[in-house]
Amino acid sequence: MLRAAHGDVINATKRVTSERSLLNREGQRTPTGVNAPRRNLIGYSHYIQRPRELPVAEFTLLRDDAQRLIEAAQQRGIKLGDAWGQGHPVVSRTEITLNGLEACGHDKNESVVIPCPAANAGGLGEEGEDAISGQWFAGSELITRVCNGNCSYETFSIPRIMKIEKWQTPTKVDGVNLYFDFCKTAYRPYDLVVTAILLAAKHRLKNRIRVSSDGTDAQWWDTKLFTFNVLGFGPEYAFRPEEGGGECLVQVHDSAEAALNNIRQTPAEL
Repeated sequence: MLRAAHGDVINATKRVTSERSLLNREGQRTPTGVNAPRRNLIGYSHYIQRPRELPVAEFTLLRDDAQRLIEAAQQRGIKLGDAWGQGHPVVSRTEITLNGLEACGHDKNESVVIPCPAANAGGLGEEGEDAISGQWFAGSELITRVCNGNCSYETFSIPRIMKIEKWQTPTKVDGVNLYFDFCKTAYRPYDLVVTAILLAAKHRLKNRIRVSSDGTDAQWWDTKLFTFNVLGFGPEYAFRPEEGGGECLVQVHDSAEAALNNIRQTPAEL
């Protein structure tokens, strides 16, 4: 819901599309075994570094955030399922797990292959919309989130207590072991939910985790507004360079309101 109170921000930035376009797309991470999700070798992804165990209090807040985001997304037409792209998302005391819905009912579109977003991409595509704006070296470049007739891609999961796989070698940060995980969404509609939950995780867990992405601040702008409209925070976060290379999501304004006021004053910078 893009509330009328923030219409001036939306008009000033000219970056946010209609409410309907904010939520009409899909995504996935498809497990191929009981404990072994299939991962593509290349594709549009989001990343998290986290401790093996998350505090109960903060995870409880994140769980509640995730439930609200999922419900808001479904009300806007995003088709969501469980880890396998079937049934319903799982939000419990021990895990947050979801995928796009495999049997989403959208028309098949075989031209959407290994997609990634264009520089100015955002929102959710309409049924039958031609969202392909070009090609990158591995596949399709999209102007908005769409699926190819299957809204699932890779499973997105944040368990409270992480099961460490052999490939997940920890990185010690401030004396704490952080473990790497990621989700390729292929810029399907569920990408909006994945990024919103990662943003909420950063808000709740602060410096306990690191969130990074193949996307840019511009490509996360609708995520920030969606999260703000549902949870009341989001625009105050941005990607900033990290020591050692890359960029991570950090809080750059005291509040969402401060960030939105800054946007009103300097719309040309967005």
